[in-house]
Amino acid sequence: MYFTYEAYLWIGILSFYIYDSLKLVNHNEFFIKKGFREIDFTFPSDFFTFKNKIVFIHNLLLPHQSFYKFSYPDKTKNKNINQINNFNSYEKKLFFLKITSIIKFLLIIFIFPLGVYLSINDELILTSLALIYLLILIEFIFMFINYKRIKLSKKFIIYKLFNNLLCPPLSINLLKDISKDYQIKYPFLYFAKNKLNQYKYEKFSKLLKIRLQGQLENFIFEDSLRIKIKNLESKL
Repeated sequence: MYFTYEAYLWIGILSFYIYDSLKLVNHNEFFIKKGFREIDFTFPSDFFTFKNKIVFIHNLLLPHQSFYKFSYPDKTKNKNINQINNFNSYEKKLFFLKITSIIKFLLIIFIFPLGVYLSINDELILTSLALIYLLILIEFIFMFINYKRIKLSKKFIIYKLFNNLLCPPLSINLLKDISKDYQIKYPFLYFAKNKLNQYKYEKFSKLLKIRLQGQLENFIFEDSLRIKIKNLESKL
């Protein structure tokens, strides 16, 4: 089968984006995700595993969602409501990056490859490239200015800057790379009950209970850990 140069270019861009979106997560981890409005959750499917970890990929069409990682049994005992307020404040600080993530996604995955494929004119291609790199630089200026407020190290920022300038498709997941390391120091059951609507919380509780029951049947745990998991299951 013969592919044109333009097709190889688009496949290459998409491959880098998919590769960067793949994550290895533990069997006891899940994610709370936030777009522009409602909060939702996702439990990684253990259909694909590698080295005893789950191969997880988020929804590739929603680059503006921030992902927050939780694990169970929950070691957090602090129920200070300020942690909820801190989360709300943190999300507001990420709003700018949600907007730029969508624009970069459209430019990198669709507009730039389409411009190359259709060969409309060189100006469109160069303009798309210029906008992509301009957005990457603007994002990192924003991060340098706000690195304390969004809990980032300068080392992380510089590392991401070089990576994203060398390979722009990797920059689409910048928001997720930032949010997944943010620690919400609040028991996840109370957090989910506080942030999810009633329907989603009931669904969350039901799926978590099924997941816990399956893991108790199929995995070997130390007695102390098994007791903690059973205690968690009894709360659902």
